[in-house]
Amino acid sequence: MSEPEVVFRLESVTKEFGNGRSLLGLNRSAGVRALDDVSIELRRGEVLGLVGESGSGKTTLGRILVGAERATSGRVWFEGTPVEALRGGALRNFRKSVQMVFQNPFTSLNPRRTVRDVLNSGFAARGLRRGAQRAAAMAELMPKVGLSEAFLDRYPHAFSGGQRQRIVLARALTVEPSVLVADEPVSALDVSIQAQILNLFVTLRRELNLSIVMITHDLRVANFLSDRIAVLYRGQLVELGTREQIMEHSRHPYTRMLLSAAPTGDPDAPHNRPWLVGDATPADAMSGGCVFRDRCWLRTIVSDPDRCATEQPRLAAMEDQHSAACHFAEQTATAAGVLLVEAEESA
Repeated sequence: MSEPEVVFRLESVTKEFGNGRSLLGLNRSAGVRALDDVSIELRRGEVLGLVGESGSGKTTLGRILVGAERATSGRVWFEGTPVEALRGGALRNFRKSVQMVFQNPFTSLNPRRTVRDVLNSGFAARGLRRGAQRAAAMAELMPKVGLSEAFLDRYPHAFSGGQRQRIVLARALTVEPSVLVADEPVSALDVSIQAQILNLFVTLRRELNLSIVMITHDLRVANFLSDRIAVLYRGQLVELGTREQIMEHSRHPYTRMLLSAAPTGDPDAPHNRPWLVGDATPADAMSGGCVFRDRCWLRTIVSDPDRCATEQPRLAAMEDQHSAACHFAEQTATAAGVLLVEAEESA
């Protein structure tokens, strides 16, 4: 079988904020490294989940993909061309091809503009003239996102959160993108509505052959939608694999921690979480060693913990499509099982 086409390729991308002179020009700020040497691909037609806690760099990576931020170093390629080299018509096509869906549908829409007004600018960018041509395009689009054409002349305040997110999706689709970057698109919605929006993403992906980057802190969302999942921690890519590899056979202790912290939906399920240890203040990403070391439950039971403080682990292949950045990734599953047994015996 031929390799799937790569839509986006990030090569050693680093992004720092605040790395410059102070207002008085006297001191240089240390800067915050939001992304640290991240290399990853998005393939044609796949859903790539980006997961991690707040501050992991997920949103920054998404903003770099859509061109809202530029990497401090490294390269971003779109369909084989460096994004920074795009000019003129090629840049306009890129901006139409890659669309972002933001987290909060209540702030993503102008309250003074009707749905028709919201969609007009996208259709204008496609070159569709006003009148019958644009009206027909709107009439075709609204059912695709589960809305009635009768909603076109209503204002955002008339809609629920789920309906507003459908309008935001419709706005993104007006320019016929090939890539959607969705930044926590269901986290601001009621639980009862979240499944509807996630199912809509599944339908749109299938019908429009979309490639989707799904940014989420909720591994249940990533599990439902993703073909592959990338786990970020403090700006570093710590694990990457297929959905099954990450959800069922994770190798990085941070991924195990995220999985154990995710709600199961079963109030009677046991909550043995022996790997939720350490304080919430992680190690400095730029100080050397493993960035997760101060919160790592695995480090306490392996034979060479000093290595974690002195040598930064690199992303290394574990099996086909599965890689992890941990010196002791091979021991993660066994150590997790031992900890669970000890926790059950002491309960």
